[in-house]
Parts: sequence; C-alpha cells; structure tokens
Amino acid sequence: MLEFPYAQIGSRQVFRPIFPLWLEAENGNRKMLDVLADTGADTIEFPARIARDLAIALPPVSEGYLRSSSGEIRPYYSVPLVLEVRGSNTIVLWSARVSFSEKSTRNLFGQQGGLEFFHAHFLGQEHRLLLDPQSNLPGVP
Repeated sequence: MLEFPYAQIGSRQVFRPIFPLWLEAENGNRKMLDVLADTGADTIEFPARIARDLAIALPPVSEGYLRSSSGEIRPYYSVPLVLEVRGSNTIVLWSARVSFSEKSTRNLFGQQGGLEFFHAHFLGQEHRLLLDPQSNLPGVP
C-alpha cells in the first residue's frame, strides 16, 4: 500500500490528492512530476511540453479528443511510458499509454493506465491518499 499526504494549495485550507509520479520514455529519459489523482479524468494526461522535456516526438496527427470537466475539447496524442510510484518501502512500476495535449494545463492521474490498476482510498478528512496496487497491473516490457 502506498500512502501520500494531500498537498496543501497556497495559504488557503485547500488540500488535494497530489503525489509524485516518475515517467520514463522509450529513449531512457526520466522525469518526476506531481500528479493529481483525478477519478473524473479518463486517462493520465499531461501538457505537451512534458513530452518535449522527455525528448518524445509526438505523432503528427492527434488520436482523438479529450473533454475537460469544463467542457473544453482538446486534441491529444498517446505515447507509451514506464510509470513509477514510490512509497516508503515500495516501488511500483508499470507500462501504460499516457495522453499529451497542447491545451492541457495540469498533470492528471486518471482512470486508463493509472487508477484502473489501483484501489484508491481518498481519506479527505485525514488528508491522505492510499493507493493499493492490484493484480491487473501490467508489467514493464
């Protein structure tokens, strides 16, 4: 079981389930990002600049469109990555396709490729997120 304290946003008493996620591209480049565990997000989604940081060439044509919670429609590009989450005594690695979009502004850890492989427990009053890896977690090729 992986446990993460919620992050406090600004000086207000706003807390969010944000945790560190390591990304590794096929070219071996790695980057750690803070991601928001978002049960309403369909995929793991990042701004396209993150792909550029990892020296990933995005496909020339988008694979489709994502709709944000505010209704904004944005094209996305899907790329396979190795993902890593680290807990106090646990490292979880898996491969998944993640989405990049020029119009994205947040790092979202959504259902496809992410939350679908974990039992997620959002302990709002305690300001903690628990992620329990499940048996359907794919390996790393």
